[in-house]
Amino acid sequence: MRPSFRGAFTLLGLAVTAALTAGCTDETAPNSTDPTATSIASGVDCVAVREACETVNIDGRTYRYSLTSGDGAQQFRGGSKSVVLFDLGGPGKALFGTGEATYIASQWQGPERLLFLEEPWVTQEVTGNCAESLRLFYRGLHDATSLPASKVAEACRLQERGKWGWSPSNYRGVVEAILEKEKLDLVGVVGASFGAPRVRALMETLNVEWAIFNSPAPYGLDGDEYVDSRAAAAVQVAQEACHECKEPNGVERLIDSTQVALRESPIELETRTPLLTSTDVAAATIGSAYLSKGDRAEFISELARFGPKGADLVAEISDSTLLRFGAEDMSPAILAYFDEVCRSYAPWESVDGRDDSVAGTLGRLHAPCRSVTTTGPHSTQQRGEVVVPTCLIYSESDGVTPPQFVMPWRHSLGSEGTVLLESESGHASLDMTLRCYRTLVLDQEGESLNSSAGAGRVLD
Repeated sequence: MRPSFRGAFTLLGLAVTAALTAGCTDETAPNSTDPTATSIASGVDCVAVREACETVNIDGRTYRYSLTSGDGAQQFRGGSKSVVLFDLGGPGKALFGTGEATYIASQWQGPERLLFLEEPWVTQEVTGNCAESLRLFYRGLHDATSLPASKVAEACRLQERGKWGWSPSNYRGVVEAILEKEKLDLVGVVGASFGAPRVRALMETLNVEWAIFNSPAPYGLDGDEYVDSRAAAAVQVAQEACHECKEPNGVERLIDSTQVALRESPIELETRTPLLTSTDVAAATIGSAYLSKGDRAEFISELARFGPKGADLVAEISDSTLLRFGAEDMSPAILAYFDEVCRSYAPWESVDGRDDSVAGTLGRLHAPCRSVTTTGPHSTQQRGEVVVPTCLIYSESDGVTPPQFVMPWRHSLGSEGTVLLESESGHASLDMTLRCYRTLVLDQEGESLNSSAGAGRVLD
């Protein structure tokens, strides 16, 4: 059975906070009102994890991972020593508790085992000062008031690279330690969304036989370019889903009119503590880019008639996008996002001075990035040519990593053994990843590895 991911999505990935926030109401949220709390993390071992879970220790820090076998591996006696690293994206994406790795393994038809890494933030202690700074940051962001962004960077120690998210060095170190511990040979990598630049950086030091990049995060943008491109893409796919819109900018007018009404009269909801505000509309529009076309169309339709159901839907998507839980708490998943994204798209010139528009809200969300040191190597820096058979997936209807984000990737791939596939499913479709794998490795569809297009259109 395919797990449901509706209502769970991050800023650059498909799923959100897992057990840290699942099922939490304002009353039951962990440490939601206690600024002296020392931890929101759930522990570093695998005792409470129902899925396949293992640990590896590096320099006194424990990292968790999942090592699974796909259906195709059952025909090989004694198990396979070949492994594929499957990076689901993020940053700020939980592994355990979502069922995603288990489902992917059930669909995998090859003999290799699949390796999934859990991001460091899940088991990292969150101090009371850090939790409180995130609470105040959410309040300022949601209410469109001043943002204590520098306090988040200081209290949550965002200067310590790799504390919450991955750096190229600790990512490589964890993978190498797991390969040595499990006596495995890394044969391929799959990177979805932000996972693509992570595994691409890994390929600089570890040899693989093939690679799949699905809806990859962009290279070579600064903070303003990144924010503006992502906001424009989210509005564009919302426009395409707006059956009520008769004009090219119809969805922008719809968003603006709803925001005007909420600026004048925020709405009190039974389902959450914060009032529904204009910022929620912008955040929900950003988050709707992760939804299926059908769910996105439903969101726009509810926004157009905006009754109680629409208000609840806006609140639900906004909370998932801004990672709110409890009353005004933010999941520490956002710290993993800051850890990696802030360093990848520097400098961040004007993100903290924007309004409550879609682009303004997305920009303000990145305000802590201005206080993060961005020197040193990062995942999204431009790299050399990929020389192994590669499949690159993009979608014209992707409101998260639009086609222009894929262009630098296309230009970095060698002409030999490159397959380019266009997806109709939006962002980071698993079905397209499986199709790529069949084409590159199993070759069940009979497509040549020497085709520069494979299927779909070539990006020039």
